[in-house]
Amino acid sequence: TPTTAGTFNFTVQVTDSALATATKALSITIGAALTVTTTSLANGVVGTAYSQPLAAAGGTPPYTWSISVPPLPPGLTLIGNTISGTPTTAGTFNFTVQVTDSALATATKALSITISEALTITTISLANGVVGTAYSQPLSATGGTPPYTWSISVPPLPPGLTLIGNTISGTPTTAGTFNFTVQVTDSALATATKALSITISEALTITTTSLPNGVVNTFYSQALTATGGTPPYTWSISAGTLPTGLTLTGNTISGTPTAAGPFNFTVQVTDSVAATATKALSITISEALTITT
Repeated sequence: TPTTAGTFNFTVQVTDSALATATKALSITIGAALTVTTTSLANGVVGTAYSQPLAAAGGTPPYTWSISVPPLPPGLTLIGNTISGTPTTAGTFNFTVQVTDSALATATKALSITISEALTITTISLANGVVGTAYSQPLSATGGTPPYTWSISVPPLPPGLTLIGNTISGTPTTAGTFNFTVQVTDSALATATKALSITISEALTITTTSLPNGVVNTFYSQALTATGGTPPYTWSISAGTLPTGLTLTGNTISGTPTAAGPFNFTVQVTDSVAATATKALSITISEALTITT
């Protein structure tokens, strides 16, 4: 049982009973033991063509390959020394390949292939933004072979926003609805796209510029108005006080004033993304009309 590979040259001699001799120079080549030299196989993706060769060394070529312990991933087959096809099912598949040489020597190797789901962008929508307000939204994907590279395949993004890595961020400068398509590319150069949009609203602004004055003991009601931002709005008094007897409910200052005088205060509106705007306003309450004669 040879233990070392190589070519060995030697001379044999035969001697008969009359002590006559004859010699012959001979050699024996000892090949390396048959071995599967493939140590690992590339992973694959559902629905993407796959092809990976198996390699062996030693023994006595040619070689014949087989799967001694199945299964291969569904959709893949072994033809010759190549595992190929289009995988249909995600998962990790463990199997054993066997190589047989022309002298019927065999060698085996346990291998595995992980099949990932097809590359997919999982972001289905993006939050809207407001002119002049910082914006940041990440994009996400699954499947394929990470890491991922992101790009805008059909522009434009809203002016003021850029895509860096997987995040759309910046400070939008223009109101409007902007439709675009994002693309993700994995390390195996598979791609996926998704059409998305971002609506940029005007900055949140209180449009009420002044409030009418009132009269003591006369019912008063006046609505406050705002535009921009991201409705719905929440209203509050951030400084000063309303005239005695008046309250702010929703967006309406109402009630029956009970004291005369000028009242200065600041109203604040907050939208659904916590942006705020303020406006200094005043209401003068006059005494009730009275005949003093």
